[in-house]
Amino acid sequence: MDRNNILGVEIEYTYQGSNSLMSYNSNIKWAKHIGEIAEIKQLKKPDNQSWDFLLLQKIDCGHIIRIYCANAGRNDYMCASIFVPWNIVISGKELAKIIDITKTELLNWNKDTSKTKLEKIFSETICDVVDIQQSSLEVSSNKVAYRFYGEYYQLHELLDNLDQPCYSSYKFVFLIDKSSNIECETCDDLTEKDFVGSAIINPPKTCNGFKPYIGDKPFEKSIKKNFNTILNVSWKRDGYKTIEKITQISNCDVVLNLPTQNEYRILVPYNSIVVKDKKGNRIDQYTLMINKETILPNQNAEIVEESISNVEVIVSVNGYEQHRANKDLRNSCEVKLEKIKKTYRFIITHITKYKKIEFETEKDLCESPIEGYKTTNGKVYPDYDNQLVYKPFTKKHIMILLILVLLSLCVGGCAGWFVKSYFSKSDTKNNNTEITSLKKELLTLKKVLENKEKEISDLKNDLKNKPNVNSNHNSNDVTSNPSSATKPEVSVIDYLDNNEKWNRNEMEKYPETKGLWDAMNERRFDDILKYRDELSASHQFLKIFKCVENNRYKTGLGKYITKDSDLNITIKKYIEALDNASSPEPKKENKVKENKDEKKTTETNNAESYV
Repeated sequence: MDRNNILGVEIEYTYQGSNSLMSYNSNIKWAKHIGEIAEIKQLKKPDNQSWDFLLLQKIDCGHIIRIYCANAGRNDYMCASIFVPWNIVISGKELAKIIDITKTELLNWNKDTSKTKLEKIFSETICDVVDIQQSSLEVSSNKVAYRFYGEYYQLHELLDNLDQPCYSSYKFVFLIDKSSNIECETCDDLTEKDFVGSAIINPPKTCNGFKPYIGDKPFEKSIKKNFNTILNVSWKRDGYKTIEKITQISNCDVVLNLPTQNEYRILVPYNSIVVKDKKGNRIDQYTLMINKETILPNQNAEIVEESISNVEVIVSVNGYEQHRANKDLRNSCEVKLEKIKKTYRFIITHITKYKKIEFETEKDLCESPIEGYKTTNGKVYPDYDNQLVYKPFTKKHIMILLILVLLSLCVGGCAGWFVKSYFSKSDTKNNNTEITSLKKELLTLKKVLENKEKEISDLKNDLKNKPNVNSNHNSNDVTSNPSSATKPEVSVIDYLDNNEKWNRNEMEKYPETKGLWDAMNERRFDDILKYRDELSASHQFLKIFKCVENNRYKTGLGKYITKDSDLNITIKKYIEALDNASSPEPKKENKVKENKDEKKTTETNNAESYV
């Protein structure tokens, strides 16, 4: 017989070993734990009188209550082991009554009547079975404790909940009648420990698609929890954020806290926003903001279910127009971006008697689109007035011209001697052929030289006839160049271009740079961009302008310099901090830069002198 709604019992006596007297509803799951217990020797039992006590042991499938009884003057004893499964419900009073009947039969054992009487008692004690999650078995040591009853608590009170928190650290707990005169000097005394009641919590139903979990396991079976403890239930639903609800266990009538609708959060993954360019090519790396919160590639946005149909989505990619719109994110959505249109503006204001020439183009450029015309530093910038200067000759061109002139002067003498001495060593027929070829090349070279000399002569005459042209090809006439009237003071441009570190006090001296240092330090990008017209002639500021323009949509950066005593911003480090993707430019000392600028000026003057 093996029934799960009744108690089990094994009765034995010790006399020259253990001898079985009775077994009812026994099975190997719990019967393997019974046998002689050496720890009972720690109890000091009275001499010359009968004694009895209980021993409580927690096992993996419930509890075993052992009843030990002995007669006066005898060294042997009888033991009844009652098995209480963990998934049945039985009151402490009913369990105490069964223990009292069993103890009476042990003390007055009759092999003809006691066994029959006990089988009847145990078979008629039908308990309620609860589909309950089994509590874990946690025994951390081999220590033994005892607890007296009859003074602080009665036995039936202790039997109401066998799973007391204070028992968890002990292998066995003796339950001893205070009036039995049994002493236990070597065990821990738990007599005055507060008794803790327990409640059985039934699993809740699914709530709007959310299923309850306890830990990682579904909450599908009832659970037994002691009073003054907390039950944490996780409510999970696919595509939603897990909702954690805590319930305080204070009595038997437990009402679980359930999730409410305002706690429903739909999870929107980063890759649910499909980003493509105008041609339909997918862009995998992009900056995503949902409801003003930045979402990283491995993160999910948490959106309140009620507002999922109207969510603000901002997508940013370098080189593309920012996309900002309200989207319905119940399903994946697609965003198409268009490249930022760059407008290159060019102005030519010299070597012509006519008005200045202005034109624009949206074609990506890295240098001047007109041959012979260059900017002062050889680079062009979008959304900026690029001033073009006529520079047909570079250092390389000048060196080539000098070599050609020298060749033209020596061609009649040295070249003739070289041809004669060279060809005299070769075959006559081959020499004639090679001499003819060389003569043709020299004639061609001579024509090239004549054309170059004519171009140089025409250029000289043209420059003489051009009014308002100085050695640097720049006009000082405000009427002919209206944009020059808005340029900043020379001292401001010199300070910005000749200092790698910009000092706040120095910049505040100039009206054109007032407030610029604070705008840079506080990363107020829109304010920085407003200085473009005033400081467009500064190459150093132009670097800052381009870096800020490319990173103007980055937010939450905070101050660049946090120390109030530090008033210097290093331009190179500022750019690297704002745009980590750009290659750091090598640091150039002011002296080297001045020498380089002086060298460029000398080369330009030499070219003009040659012309």
